[in-house]
Amino acid sequence: MNRLLIISAFLFSLSAYAQNKVGYTLYSNTGTAYLDSKYTLPVFIDNEESICNLQFDITLPSGVDISCGMDKGETLLMTKGERAKASHAIACHKISEKCYRIVVSSSDNAIFNDADKTLPMLNITLDVSSDATVGKNDITFTHIVVSHYDASINKTSKHNVSDAVATIQIVKVHSIKVSSNDTALGLIEISGDNYDPENELAYDGSEVTLTAKPKENCTFLQWVENGKELSADNPYTLTLTSDRDIQAVFAKYGDSNADGFINVNDITNIATYILKGKAEGFYMKSADINRDGFINVNDITGVAKYILTGKY
Repeated sequence: MNRLLIISAFLFSLSAYAQNKVGYTLYSNTGTAYLDSKYTLPVFIDNEESICNLQFDITLPSGVDISCGMDKGETLLMTKGERAKASHAIACHKISEKCYRIVVSSSDNAIFNDADKTLPMLNITLDVSSDATVGKNDITFTHIVVSHYDASINKTSKHNVSDAVATIQIVKVHSIKVSSNDTALGLIEISGDNYDPENELAYDGSEVTLTAKPKENCTFLQWVENGKELSADNPYTLTLTSDRDIQAVFAKYGDSNADGFINVNDITNIATYILKGKAEGFYMKSADINRDGFINVNDITGVAKYILTGKY
């Protein structure tokens, strides 16, 4: 009989004689998981007395499984929490589809750290598949048993713990990547109630706001995606229904064609605009070098001055 089965048999041999006792509560935090991603499920226990060992069965919802599941013949992804000691070990056995028995035990009866019970006993890495059910999903904990070896009476004290349920909210997300055409000219700020900046993700159907922040003597021109103009609004708010890859276009004042240089071509471009009242592209906003709201001969003079002196 392997070590896990020995521990399980030993714990449950006395659990039938133990009644549920107030003062021991196993739980996990409510969290949000993304489709087709990994999710870390921390397991906590609020214990009345010090304990050495913990055993429970965990049942997972459809589309969710422990990473590197045992049906793949690989090691399950579980790590000891901050409350566990060096001698504590984790063992896991798959009981049935979506149900696992987990034991965290110490061969030398080391007690879990009781200094801070808000720290987890262990962390379980879950795989949330792309076909998991969007919305609230319950994870159940049953057959929970805790034990503590009492050296004064040379006996192990065991307690059953009431079943528990943890809820995770599974959501569909999309990636949103936003870049600047030149970070020396301007940067972007992304905001939204359901925006995850670390992973550049946001919930399906949520609103995300992009704010362009041009640097000194530079201006924001437009948002583009796949080479096409989206908007000149700043800030710009969009509803996310698919993956997006957007660029903010900035230019220096005076660089009317946004080619990265302020030279005679910009003077020609501004003069053409004044004569014809139109210009190719969207970039004439940067031609208003004196920022008075008009593109006229003063702007030609301003560009010429910049070319000669390098100053606005």
